[in-house]
Amino acid sequence: MYNFNLEKNENIYAIFDDVLVSQENNSMSLTIAVTDKRILFLDYQPNELLDTLKGAQASSYIRMKEVIFYRKLFQIKELKENKMVFDDNYIIGFDNKELYLALKKVI
Repeated sequence: MYNFNLEKNENIYAIFDDVLVSQENNSMSLTIAVTDKRILFLDYQPNELLDTLKGAQASSYIRMKEVIFYRKLFQIKELKENKMVFDDNYIIGFDNKELYLALKKVI
């Protein structure tokens, strides 16, 4: 499950689970949501007290992935099959061809 708000007149284009994302020497598996305005990077918030309390109260509690980072699509300066470069030269690598195709189509 995902927990994020859309901006006014923003629509979800696609959501990709378990995308290996890298930045310099760090990598992690994230969920990525592509809208017609932004790219959202989602993951579980680590060690949140509220999650612990909710989980202790009800065994049916479902953790939600939340936005940990996002950028506007117009900030993508360069897009390749395995990386995106933003206008401030921030580089994010990824390993998902469908994500590349979705970004290429929506940009």
